[in-house]
Amino acid sequence: MTPAPLPYGLAGDAARGDPGLVSTPAAGPRVADDPGQAIAAARKAQGLTQSELARQAAISLSLLRKIERGSRSLTPGVRAALDAVLAPAPAPADGAADPGRIAAAFPQLREVMDAYDIPPDLPYPMRPLTELRRMTSSATAWRLSSQYAKLAGLLPGLITDLTANALNSAGHEQEQAFGLLALAYRAADAIADKHGRHDMSGRATELIRWAAARSADPQLEMMGAYVRAELFFSGQHARSGLRMIDRVTAPAPPADDVPLLATRGALFMRAAVLAARAGIPDEAADRMAEAQAIARQVPDGVYHGTAFGPGSVRVHELALAVEAGDVGRAVRLAGRWQPPRALPAERRSHFHIEAARGRAHPARLPSSSAFRSALAPRWQRRGAASPRRCPSPSARARVPRTGNALLSGQRRRRGVRRASAAPAPRAAGGASPRGAGNRSPAGDHAERDR
Repeated sequence: MTPAPLPYGLAGDAARGDPGLVSTPAAGPRVADDPGQAIAAARKAQGLTQSELARQAAISLSLLRKIERGSRSLTPGVRAALDAVLAPAPAPADGAADPGRIAAAFPQLREVMDAYDIPPDLPYPMRPLTELRRMTSSATAWRLSSQYAKLAGLLPGLITDLTANALNSAGHEQEQAFGLLALAYRAADAIADKHGRHDMSGRATELIRWAAARSADPQLEMMGAYVRAELFFSGQHARSGLRMIDRVTAPAPPADDVPLLATRGALFMRAAVLAARAGIPDEAADRMAEAQAIARQVPDGVYHGTAFGPGSVRVHELALAVEAGDVGRAVRLAGRWQPPRALPAERRSHFHIEAARGRAHPARLPSSSAFRSALAPRWQRRGAASPRRCPSPSARARVPRTGNALLSGQRRRRGVRRASAAPAPRAAGGASPRGAGNRSPAGDHAERDR
């Protein structure tokens, strides 16, 4: 039996240095009046056997046979899984916003991750490692560009094939398969984390480390530590996270090993933010200085799935200023540099989120005239007449109260509250007014580079 067509509803690589798979158009009729017959026709049009379609859609062969015979109805989840293989809907322009397709992938991902150490029973010969390497490169590229809908269609089948290859081979080929599997698990961690499946993200993090340890590649083991460090971002165990990073970054690699140097630099960036969150500013400055020194030796690029270089360091310098509450420095960093398009989308979004965190933090606004100026409306920055002088009350109401005007309003309201001695009225039955006491301060949220 020959290998199945390129799986998971994907075809071809992009024939460029940064390989990527592109979505195939629908190759057969969509589900119509008779869903079972339509699925059978679409399957045959793509040259798939029932076994191959069942495996790629992560459903049982017996269920597929019953659906095609018409003795079982299609559930929404099964329909989405079959559509992802037979006739995937065109991805949005950014490939990211397809909630139905992404949600349908999570049960499949959970299943293949639970069977991480069990060789799958493939109904076709194992795919060659060269093909799996191209597909894994595509998964990494889509992760870095936040193409989560595409990842959702690729990952369950890719992880299954890589698991089969890793557990049924030996020697250097097995080590390579485990290395690719570690990168595929990292993509699974990203899609789970970005969509709130934090238990699955934690599971994927451990599987990254499990596969990386079997790859005999120190760079992949460092990548595993880079992802794991996020677990220590809460600050309560930050020093444990720093010790974990120290363990994998020593000793220093040779100066001519650029990929290993870059991965080490990425770990120092992460350690700097970790130390800042733990309230250890001197440690944070030292770690960032190490990252800056390495960034002067290597260009911006993606090294074993991790972006590093001068641009990535600039993003983390901004993150460090925000974590330290240095609003003035954050404003200067955000104002004098913008991430170039060549930087991965995930890194660029990190930069803009950190800039927004600094600008929006209410506790920091009164202490920085630079921030008040940056937040002021255009007419105020240019020295134009204030809308408060407009004769029309309706015209004044249309002007958004931002910047200094907002701060003045806040001060007036605080004065009114202090002057009022009467308690707030309570609703019937002793309940508090709607919403009172139920607000929680917005916590810091930094985009995590998966």
